Amino acid sequence: MAEITHFSHEHPLILRKGFPKYNVDGYGYFCYLCDPESSHGLAENEGEYADAYVCEICKKFFLHKSCAELPRDIIHKSLHMHSLVLSNISNKFRPCAECGGHNINVAYTCYICEFMLHIRCAFREKKFVIY
Repeated sequence: MAEITHFSHEHPLILRKGFPKYNVDGYGYFCYLCDPESSHGLAENEGEYADAYVCEICKKFFLHKSCAELPRDIIHKSLHMHSLVLSNISNKFRPCAECGGHNINVAYTCYICEFMLHIRCAFREKKFVIY
């Protein structure tokens, strides 16, 4: 069983293959990284099941495997000159520099000038460098 630690959660996360899109009560599970900006549970292209990292302690926290593996640091050449770090956002009222949207938990943020990008907006164009 694969186990990781992730900056977005205080407990270790266990990889579950074929994690269901909905729980037994019919409620969707929501990825902490991508759901706040997409307003749905598992990504539509992942079908009814997807590999996910799950907190066995909280039982409510999970990340898509693909989201958990996002690069922590990027440079987005077309939008910003400083490096951006994937981090928890304490000020949810700061808008995304690309789309102007709000209500996110995690975003790529510049600690120098407070520039912020949604995860989805950061990867919309392939004009970034992962390091």
